[in-house]
Amino acid sequence: MTNESKLSKYYRAPKLYVKIPSQGAFNPDMEQSMSGELAVMAMTGRDEVLTKNPDALLNGEAVVSIIKSCVPGIKDPALLPITDTDTLLMAIRIASSGDEQEISSNCPKCKTENRVTINMRNILSTAKMLQPAYSVKLDTGVTVFIKPYTYAMQTEAALAAFDETKALQTLAKETTEVSASAMSVYNKSFNKMADMSVSLLARSIMKIVTPDGDQENNPTEILNFLQNIDSKAAKQIDEKLAEINSLNIEKKCEIECQNESCKNVWTTELDINPTDFFAGGS
Repeated sequence: MTNESKLSKYYRAPKLYVKIPSQGAFNPDMEQSMSGELAVMAMTGRDEVLTKNPDALLNGEAVVSIIKSCVPGIKDPALLPITDTDTLLMAIRIASSGDEQEISSNCPKCKTENRVTINMRNILSTAKMLQPAYSVKLDTGVTVFIKPYTYAMQTEAALAAFDETKALQTLAKETTEVSASAMSVYNKSFNKMADMSVSLLARSIMKIVTPDGDQENNPTEILNFLQNIDSKAAKQIDEKLAEINSLNIEKKCEIECQNESCKNVWTTELDINPTDFFAGGS
């Protein structure tokens, strides 16, 4: 017989259930309900502290920890396709602070600051469901099967870009003229980013099927393939991957200026940045 805590009945309980865009197709280790939905709970005090930690936000640890805490059905949030992340963060925001959120946007015509309230559930309902598989057929007859970036891959790319940009900015401040050593640093930086791009693309490929029906899913062979095909073929794969990665919640909101003498209407985009996004509901 287990000794259940006298306080356990007061613990967090699911506030809503949500179906994620990937539906577990690329990360099947999930505990879903019979309807294929995931239970979402409100954030704890510890979770809220993490949204204020710049380092944890930059390296992705904050988002991974918050999703793991609030959506226990997901074992490893870092392996989630990036198309799922915004859906889950929005669901967690609703579970923690309610359906409505106030956003601020300056009118592009008269510069008046407008603060409007939007319904988060309406935006959450725009999440696009992914197909269980995506493929690109190249001119050679080879078919490449791809999947969206994982959250870990997106964070890796963002960190690399941040580090390289910071290094180049420092070099620009310290260097008043173009020297051989400065050019060497620039070249190394661009080569590093090019290698990162190819590596991410390779890791987004699940398998490659030849016209003869032979399949290859070895990561090393896939990377070698990408490094030895022409730029047109690589661009085909990259464009399809970008298309998949962009399948997300519709974050655009239409706003009418509250200035009576203006009444201009424009479109702004909801920024699901964990720092500002969750702070908006506190």
